Amino acid sequence: SASSFTFDYSTLTFQSLGFPSGLRDDVGVPGISWSANRLPEDIYPASGLALAAAYHDIKTRLASLERENSSIKKKLKNYEVKFPLVSEFGEERIVCCSCEPIIKDTSVIQSETTNLQQRINSLTQEVWILEEDAMTLSLILPLVVVGTKQANSAIQCHSLKYVLVMHE
Repeated sequence: SASSFTFDYSTLTFQSLGFPSGLRDDVGVPGISWSANRLPEDIYPASGLALAAAYHDIKTRLASLERENSSIKKKLKNYEVKFPLVSEFGEERIVCCSCEPIIKDTSVIQSETTNLQQRINSLTQEVWILEEDAMTLSLILPLVVVGTKQANSAIQCHSLKYVLVMHE
């Protein structure tokens, strides 16, 4: 199942996210320009910071899940290559290596293969959910940065797994 969490982003500043003080337009979130004339120093709308932080969290988690998914797929493939004892129908075959019989009881291998396949399916589903949330945030973030009311209604209409505290 997809993981979800609740976090109050309303108190975030660029410094708390690790950005240097005296932020300029060319520093910060790639592809997003913060107008230095609209607000003093490093104070920006909490909702914009919240969306930027949530988007970054989703992208980080997505990359992690993709690495884990890839690792599990490799393990599963190695099991299938190493232990080709069970066919799709569960029939046992005895494989001979240097004329010695290899493990006849394949239930452990079959169980682990099934568990790995289930984990791959679960991770794939979580990746799809995170990609959908990342896509939504990438569409909403520019609207919030410029402070449009469309962004607030778009956020209220979409069922994200994050609770973003919005302040105007």
